[in-house]
Amino acid sequence: MKDIATIDARSAQDDPSASRPILLLGAGAPEFREYLLRQIARVRPVVLVDQTPPKWARPYLAAQAAVDLRDAEAAEAFLMSAAVQLGAVGVTTYMEHFVELAARLTHQLGLPGNSPAAAAACRDKATTRRLLAEHGAAGGILDLASTRSEAAAIGFLYPEHSGYIERLDVHGAIHDQLWLERLVWTRDVGTQVTAPPRASIDDRIAHWVVTGSTAADCAKLRALVADHLSVRVSHPVHTTSCTR
Repeated sequence: MKDIATIDARSAQDDPSASRPILLLGAGAPEFREYLLRQIARVRPVVLVDQTPPKWARPYLAAQAAVDLRDAEAAEAFLMSAAVQLGAVGVTTYMEHFVELAARLTHQLGLPGNSPAAAAACRDKATTRRLLAEHGAAGGILDLASTRSEAAAIGFLYPEHSGYIERLDVHGAIHDQLWLERLVWTRDVGTQVTAPPRASIDDRIAHWVVTGSTAADCAKLRALVADHLSVRVSHPVHTTSCTR
């Protein structure tokens, strides 16, 4: 494993056919992110930039750098320099907290990626909902007139309060309904989750997709699925500074 400072990118820059790396912002937890990093590493050498690059990611990396990505200004300056030095072909992230930083970098470097405005809209849920409504997809309900169903809707479940998941259950035979395209638990019992407004995509407990003849039908079916989900999250334990 190399540190980013030890990489000599001159050969990649001089030889256009050389395999130039991609910069990855943040590694995340292996149980949720390893398969993504594995897929990226199959295509390009990966240079991971993270506050504390984890050991689990090392088999997939060409190099790594310890940088506090929460300090956006300092991180942006470092990454701009590193991208030029390494001849990077892209900057990407699968971590929600860093999508805006990645968008600014690709925009400034002239690399493929989302615009800064698009990334900011995705991070601001109120803006996301407004833009979806303006483009005829309010509430996650989409018009699929050319497919076998005329409409579809997606539902998301986040915790009502922060804590540890104690129970996940589905009541009734909801899984057997033909209009239910998908119902996936995205967190496991025993994992810690954070409630909105501080929640991120990693705190999403479940998502589901329903289809129907109209958008109104889909909205009703989406709500019906939510009514059949049972989730219990423990309340956080409040302690004083004297508690051990």
